[in-house]
Amino acid sequence: MIIFTACGGDSDGGVTASEAPSPTIKDKNGKKVVVTEVGTSYRNFYTYNYRKNGKLESIVFGEEDKIFTVDKDKFIIKGNINWDGITKDEIVLKASLTSLGFISALECTVKSSDKSDRDYENFEGEYELNFDYDSNGHLTKITGEVEGMYSGMEDGEKYRCDIDGKYNYDIKWSNGKMMSYNRNASGKEEMGGEKNNYKDGTDADIEYHKIKNTSKQYSYYMSQALFGDILGDFYILEALAVAGLFGKGPDYLPKQISEYGFEEDDFEGNDEWNDKWVLSFDQNSNGTINYEQNGNSSYNRVYFIYDNAASKAKATRSVSEDKSKEQKKRSINRFFKRHRKAHK
Repeated sequence: MIIFTACGGDSDGGVTASEAPSPTIKDKNGKKVVVTEVGTSYRNFYTYNYRKNGKLESIVFGEEDKIFTVDKDKFIIKGNINWDGITKDEIVLKASLTSLGFISALECTVKSSDKSDRDYENFEGEYELNFDYDSNGHLTKITGEVEGMYSGMEDGEKYRCDIDGKYNYDIKWSNGKMMSYNRNASGKEEMGGEKNNYKDGTDADIEYHKIKNTSKQYSYYMSQALFGDILGDFYILEALAVAGLFGKGPDYLPKQISEYGFEEDDFEGNDEWNDKWVLSFDQNSNGTINYEQNGNSSYNRVYFIYDNAASKAKATRSVSEDKSKEQKKRSINRFFKRHRKAHK
């Protein structure tokens, strides 16, 4: 049985939690702005709640039962998520911040259970993630490690799968623009005496509009592309990026993000894939993002709501009870592999 430590701590050399975070986004006049909602006209993706002192208190994902709460004194985030009563996830993140208020390190523990009829699967794992920035406040590197164990029953047969992996993300900037990023992950699994090695990675190129991103925000789709492969279906890193906690975004708004990926797996063989976001924007009078659209369909138009009168978007939306299939598919976690039938 793998023993998982708590989420960091001074005594074991882990991450020391910084104080609860404050928003870091500023408009074109240098005034700090606070993102309160991000979503489409039919569904909220993120709702941000703040304490009276301006510190982040919680992030709600769509429905009310998907809430990440932030400790009032330390940057410790806890989330309990119930996916339609079948899959239940628990996550705890302990974060440290740079002097500018950006996340520099995360230690996370994850517990997940998935039960359907006779079959079930449980997961326990621990992540360690580190984030580097340049002198301009741009995120330049992400490194991480994960160790975990899957156990469960499938077709009446019990199984256990131990996993560990490493993660490296290099991000290239030029003249205030994030030009490309390269992600490489590798790891191994052991199940029933069989061992499996895997590698996967992503190369991405980014093109830009001539529209200045005066608020230096990470847009919704850019945060999905950049952070969507790290913690899978939790979406918490993407939400923190939109709130301005992973450094300053590019000086101009992205026009197109093109990804090219590969997977090499001893059990399942090799695979290649590609993905593309074609983005357009509308801005508020203070230079913040009003909405972002992926492709030509207004169905994929994402609005940003702020705590000031500059927001042009409506502050009230209907919330769909169904999780977006597109978003769920996009965030498949390639950092560590889930148990597969082929492993038996």
